Amino acid sequence: MRNSIIFDLDGTLVETEQVWRDVRRDFVVSHGGRWHDQAQATMIGMRTAEWADYIHDDLGVALSPDEIARLVVDAVVAALRKDVPVLPRAQAALQRISRDVRLGLATSAARPVAETVLENTGWTKFFEVVVSADEVKRGKPAPDVYLRTLELMHVNAAESEAVESST
Repeated sequence: MRNSIIFDLDGTLVETEQVWRDVRRDFVVSHGGRWHDQAQATMIGMRTAEWADYIHDDLGVALSPDEIARLVVDAVVAALRKDVPVLPRAQAALQRISRDVRLGLATSAARPVAETVLENTGWTKFFEVVVSADEVKRGKPAPDVYLRTLELMHVNAAESEAVESST
């Protein structure tokens, strides 16, 4: 029997890719960069430093990657404070599952984004550990964010399940 489940955030509990796309596109265009149709698809799953470098290097925004990351994350947080696009039945699933098993969150999202989602949905109470891929050496698809979550929960991987939206 499993005693813990570790969830990915985007694509399993919420659907924020459109928020990220809109914020990044508007940011790139308003800062003199060159947005193209594949830009968002390229950035999906990247850690913050990676997509900030991409916006700087490939999309031509002249600000430093650190400044890009800060401004984009702040804008995504502001958008999510207004509306979190929760997937159907996510709330009910978390309520039901959390009665029987411990929950962790392993996300590629920047910590401020994950915390905003959890606070605005009331889900903070469900997750005993939250780890952002920004806090580990390698982002997804490497397992580092999941392994760190297991470590912080003091759970063996053989006793846990993962709910992940990407391969």
